[in-house]
Amino acid sequence: MILYTQSERRTCNSLIVLIDLANEPVSIVSIDRVIKSLPTNPTEYKDEAWQEGSYCAQLANKVEARQESLSPEQWGDLKMATQYMFGSWPALDERPRTSIAMTWAGMADRFLFSPYNELFCSGKCTFTPEMTTHEGKIIICDFPLLECGHETGRTVNVLMKLAFQRAWLRRNLNDSPNLCFLWQDEAQYFLTRRDNFFQQTCRGSRIANVLLTQNILNISEELGEMQPGSRTKSLLGNLGTKIFHQQNDTETNQYASDQIGREYRYLDNYSGGGSTDSNQSHFSSGGSRQLAHILEPIEFTRLLKPDAVNPLAAAIVYQSGKTFNGTKTKQRPEGKNYLTVHFTRE
Repeated sequence: MILYTQSERRTCNSLIVLIDLANEPVSIVSIDRVIKSLPTNPTEYKDEAWQEGSYCAQLANKVEARQESLSPEQWGDLKMATQYMFGSWPALDERPRTSIAMTWAGMADRFLFSPYNELFCSGKCTFTPEMTTHEGKIIICDFPLLECGHETGRTVNVLMKLAFQRAWLRRNLNDSPNLCFLWQDEAQYFLTRRDNFFQQTCRGSRIANVLLTQNILNISEELGEMQPGSRTKSLLGNLGTKIFHQQNDTETNQYASDQIGREYRYLDNYSGGGSTDSNQSHFSSGGSRQLAHILEPIEFTRLLKPDAVNPLAAAIVYQSGKTFNGTKTKQRPEGKNYLTVHFTRE
């Protein structure tokens, strides 16, 4: 769940502080109850009727009842939260205040009803990210976009992904050095601004990040770029191994060809001519050393695709900073950084 403005983020942070200090479970439902019960004018919080019916006031009373157990840091957080909820929030103009509340409602509404309310707001969780790092479990997030709807399915999947990413990055490798992986089919639908940061740092946490998509334009579109730009190339540049299957998108083929690289090689050239007056002709041939793609973009359009008879799909695998032993020959002892392989769907 993403809060897009500082006001929305500050509102959410203040509510979470109040709920947590009241020893109530922090959930989407509890946050929703608080934001709907906040005072709407600077003096309303003093009104007895508001104090009796407001969930926000009930939480404030619970915190007051345990004030002796609060640490100085918690008091500081509570002071900032209450100043905002009872001072800044009701003093806001009605239009921005309503906008913040509606933004929250638009994100939270889907989690207030079944089945997502039971799944994400019941207070019961049967799995944690630590199960993957400490117990070798595989967690499957099965919320297809076509069944759940694009926005709901994306939100649910992204919530799960962010929770696991943050837990993985802060784990202690001395306690659990196990390798883990994040496998994302149709990855373009679940990209966030934090994905590039995660990819930059996940290797140190022994996490393999696997992204599957049809072409790189899918990624650039989701990252807000009309053409593959710095965001797309930065994310792709942090992926060390790339597998290219048969591809009709010219941008992807050009990227794949550039990724494998160029080398100097001799290209033939020919010329010929003649003269009608002297009835003579001439012909010449030669070659020039030019920098050219090791694999031209057209080669990716020619890769084998599986069909009803053939179960195999050809692919070109590229790995960063290494060469494949199978490509080393007497003529080319250094080997190549790419290898053509075949995958079967059977």
